[in-house]
Amino acid sequence: MTDQSTINEIVREWMFSLPVLVVQIVGLVIAIGRRREYPKVAALVIISCALTIFTFVLIPVVIHVLIHIGVIRFTVIAVAWSLTGNCLAAVSAGLLIYAAFLGRSQNIAR
Repeated sequence: MTDQSTINEIVREWMFSLPVLVVQIVGLVIAIGRRREYPKVAALVIISCALTIFTFVLIPVVIHVLIHIGVIRFTVIAVAWSLTGNCLAAVSAGLLIYAAFLGRSQNIAR
């Protein structure tokens, strides 16, 4: 596999992930903008968005590099990527769910 084909594969993976990446980047920008008003919620959203961006951007690069230099095989990567990606997605979703309810009053709209 050439360096150019590795780069093409990484860019192709990013293109498939583009909608999720755009939403996470917008969420990150909004959370950074609102961090003074809602510091705990913004911190959780920032961590969640950063985890998701990390999952979709950095992990594919690392995987392709490790395959390219022959450190690991594709089958090992498929299992590792699936496990790592799903665990990070679960943590990210959990943080967003927690942030949605953080600091809410018990007596809202009763």
